[in-house]
Amino acid sequence: MKTITFTCETITPMFLAGADGTTPELRAPSIKGALRFWWRAMNGDLFVKKNKHWDYTKLSEQEGKIFGDTKIRSAIILRILNESVKGKTQISLTPHHRSNYCHKDKPNCYFKNNRCSKSFLKEGRFVNFDLAVCFDDKILDQQEVEKLVKVTFLLGGLGKRSRRGFGSVRITQVDGKKECSSLPEENFTDTLILKRNQDFYPDYPFIKDIKMGNQPYHNYETLLIKIGENSHLNKHDSLGYAYPKRRLASPIYTSIIKADDKFYPIITTLNSTFGETSNQDKYKQAILSS
Repeated sequence: MKTITFTCETITPMFLAGADGTTPELRAPSIKGALRFWWRAMNGDLFVKKNKHWDYTKLSEQEGKIFGDTKIRSAIILRILNESVKGKTQISLTPHHRSNYCHKDKPNCYFKNNRCSKSFLKEGRFVNFDLAVCFDDKILDQQEVEKLVKVTFLLGGLGKRSRRGFGSVRITQVDGKKECSSLPEENFTDTLILKRNQDFYPDYPFIKDIKMGNQPYHNYETLLIKIGENSHLNKHDSLGYAYPKRRLASPIYTSIIKADDKFYPIITTLNSTFGETSNQDKYKQAILSS
């Protein structure tokens, strides 16, 4: 077994709780679940089409070797070290729902307590944790593990509302070596990722498209409000929607990058069965073009 230690910083408030569902707690199983999700999304090339049907066998076998299944133990073990991210206050999960006392020039007031408030894990420059990733080097090499962790925190977040910018995380060091604090290069999707089947679209959520905004926001609060507002304005099944007897997870992941003390949105579109995508396009354009 080998170990890589990632020093991480929470960029936006994180609604992640422990066993009681209310006390803020950073949990290794939650991070491992995120790693597993994004590993699947990155590996669309493992699908095989047989007799007009998609075969998931190769994907399932490879996933089992890495993350474990009913027959094989996981090749990855996570530990959280030096945690200092617990918060005691509550803020709103839906800051875009404006209150009468809010002013457009004071975005912080949008986050004050309301009926959707929950305790959160703090964000900020000096709030961080170390994630130790132990892995079987007979199954995975170090480059694969680093790529997976970096992609997971770059494209997604942890906890509630992670599809809409909350729970974003930045890696500041890997094994004590400082990570670049500037924006990823324009071709980062090719160099970091992307193994995917471009020709076919099985009914499975793998990565289709990644777009990054190039106009900075000077605080994450304004960006979170804009994400929430436009998600609400473009409410449609193709962006995820909940109503009686039907709940749909959004195939659009909006995460937040922090670079040179400024904040940028990054939007990942996963494959979905929705043919109509105009609401998705309007949402993405509103967030990325600001």
